[in-house]
Amino acid sequence: MKPINTLKFLFCTIAIVMGFPCLAGGTYYSQVTTTVASGEGKVYVSTSSETPEDSAYSSESTASNYSTTTGDSDTHTYYLFAKPADGYAFTGWSDNNSTANPRTISVTASGSKNSPTTATYSANFEPSYVTVQSDDTTLGSASVSPTVNGEGDQVTLTATIIKPTGSSEFSTTTKASKSISFKGWYNEDGDLVSDQLSFSYTVSKVETLTAVFEREQVVKVDDSGNIYGYYRLETPFFASNIRHFLCLTGDFEVGISKERALDGALEFNQDANWGNVTKKDAYAKTEAVFGDPGCIFYLTGTAKTENLYSNESRVQVASDVMADAQGVSSYKICGERKFKVYTANTPGYYVLIYSIGYDFSLQITYSRHLWFTTDKPTNSSYMTAGDFDVQPVDVEHIDQNYFGAYPDESMYYDGGYWTTMYTAFPYECYEEDGVEAYVVSSTQEVGGVNYIIIKKLEDGIVPAATPVLLKCKTTHVATNRLIPLEPTDSRLASIQIDNNLLKGEYGLYSANDYSGRAKYDGDKMRVFGANASGQLGFFKLSANSDGSAKELTPNRAYLDLTQLTTSSSTGVAAASYRLAFDDLTGIDEVAVDAADSALDAEKEYYNLQGQRVASPVPGQIYIVRQGSTVTKVVY
Repeated sequence: MKPINTLKFLFCTIAIVMGFPCLAGGTYYSQVTTTVASGEGKVYVSTSSETPEDSAYSSESTASNYSTTTGDSDTHTYYLFAKPADGYAFTGWSDNNSTANPRTISVTASGSKNSPTTATYSANFEPSYVTVQSDDTTLGSASVSPTVNGEGDQVTLTATIIKPTGSSEFSTTTKASKSISFKGWYNEDGDLVSDQLSFSYTVSKVETLTAVFEREQVVKVDDSGNIYGYYRLETPFFASNIRHFLCLTGDFEVGISKERALDGALEFNQDANWGNVTKKDAYAKTEAVFGDPGCIFYLTGTAKTENLYSNESRVQVASDVMADAQGVSSYKICGERKFKVYTANTPGYYVLIYSIGYDFSLQITYSRHLWFTTDKPTNSSYMTAGDFDVQPVDVEHIDQNYFGAYPDESMYYDGGYWTTMYTAFPYECYEEDGVEAYVVSSTQEVGGVNYIIIKKLEDGIVPAATPVLLKCKTTHVATNRLIPLEPTDSRLASIQIDNNLLKGEYGLYSANDYSGRAKYDGDKMRVFGANASGQLGFFKLSANSDGSAKELTPNRAYLDLTQLTTSSSTGVAAASYRLAFDDLTGIDEVAVDAADSALDAEKEYYNLQGQRVASPVPGQIYIVRQGSTVTKVVY
């Protein structure tokens, strides 16, 4: 029978006499011992999940814990580690054959210091030819199946990059940080055996293969310790094919309450083409998310350079951090506050926090919104909701974290697919992908049809806040890549655009009710698209079903009619302006002789091979000669 604590009994008696309930409680102790049940190997037990040094392992290991509570018992957590000897495999703990390493157990502690609650666990090891290990268990794990194997056996080796633990409040599915990569399986001589995460291997001798992982320093820091560069911030939640990037969607200061606020200025993947605010998983599975300029942030701040590679939890990495996107700064939106950045529980991820008398952390909500929250700022069971994978968007990561154009298949003309783009940052068309950028230099009316004359930016560099037409070889973002340029890039100073009749919109909300986004104005705008005949140009935009004006698509360009002259016969408010070039062949524009009236002459149509045709076919490109005027157009 458990002895009665005299002092506790006395207090309970007094409480009952005075009419108060008696609250049992005390300090409870536990002790866990690990041993080797069979084979050759060593064990270790700890109250910490941190991987021990080799010297900590032994044939028997014991750890103790205690805690104070108001209840009759308390739960203590222990971690069991097993390390097989060379030529042996760890096959599990005797009580349930679990091969988790470390294995997490819970002990219900109700004992005293002199008589703690005890538990013992024994590890089994068996001879095996091929065993595996991870070079860094904080970044990834390694396993072999079957664990017990011999010469001539086929085994499967599997390396797993560490992922955050999912929260049942949001999603149990998470993804590994892009900053952690698997370098390959290496034998004891240091030779690469395979670079596949999982592969089949034929056992030929006793050996240990090592899974090698690498952590990249993704935050760029100059010699003075200042953070710089373009990045995306991704939540680890959801499957690997579902990408939810942080996007700036509003231009207003949010009301940050003591608990939660922020919806409307920042969202995850807001779909510009949907009427609702948040982009759901269906959109997040498409490549369109990689073509959204709203998720490209320029970060500045002061780094703690000694912590940039830290795999420990809650270590400060940077201070005074600000993010700029869509021509707006987080400093403005968040009431002139700057962030601190800390490492998350899982290596490769970061947490964004700042203090204004109480801590705020940036976290995801059920509906893919964002909030700043104070009610769970440091609760480890919720903090995964605030983890971000910081992904640099630059030429060094062009194949991994690319940004690019995403034209529709219907927008095909002159050997390419067309779209418009308007970004707050300068960028360069990636030469390998062959994307071309054009501005609208002028308009011309021929035979009652209005054409926009577009001019190519020969160097492929687009300055910040410059609306352009983009001609792409494909309809895939991954092969229409655009490289954000540092604002200090010396090449930007030499870019001179004398005239551009395009304007652009970031498409930001100006109030937290998701209003204020720019709408189409038929007297001043024409939007880029294709007409019923498949001809590309700038056209009138139809109204909504209720007659109201549609919102402009974010980060796209439109033709600004207020900059046009009234020389064309149809005037500045023409319904459409079709595409024409002024610099592709050198014969697109020929001066009109003073004695020649172009509009009185008969039109002659030639295909691109120089053959005359009787009449043009819709959607094809022709050279049209009328008198001395020669123009390339699409019909």
